[in-house]
Amino acid sequence: MDKKEERFHRNRVMFCITADHVVHAAPPDNPRSHEKWFRDENWIDNKPEVFLLTTTRGFYYPETNCFYAYFGREYSYDKDTIQTIWVNIHILRDLLGLNDETQIVFGPKDQFFHGQSYRQLFCGTLTEFVGKVYDQIN
Repeated sequence: MDKKEERFHRNRVMFCITADHVVHAAPPDNPRSHEKWFRDENWIDNKPEVFLLTTTRGFYYPETNCFYAYFGREYSYDKDTIQTIWVNIHILRDLLGLNDETQIVFGPKDQFFHGQSYRQLFCGTLTEFVGKVYDQIN
């Protein structure tokens, strides 16, 4: 890991929401990947695929006031991911230090990295996201 990547990892605040709907936040100043964090917590073994596919995860990056959420190794998202975040947004807000102006993004931080292109969905601010999703599900 180069210095730029290490700085990024240390400055983000990782979270996950497990299949049993429990919200967790990683300790601050944490240079580990999600997968390493999950291993250290004994949530996964040598075959992490099921856990990664059934766990919504992501991070808050205070430096840019952006929140990212996804699942799996491909940084995927679907309606269930969006619903899971919406249902838990107030817990995440308190746990991660989000604010009304935090930008909500589904998918990875960068659309292009490691030689691949990834899908992203920008949902506006936290306040806009809460209103948009509420309007769509009601």
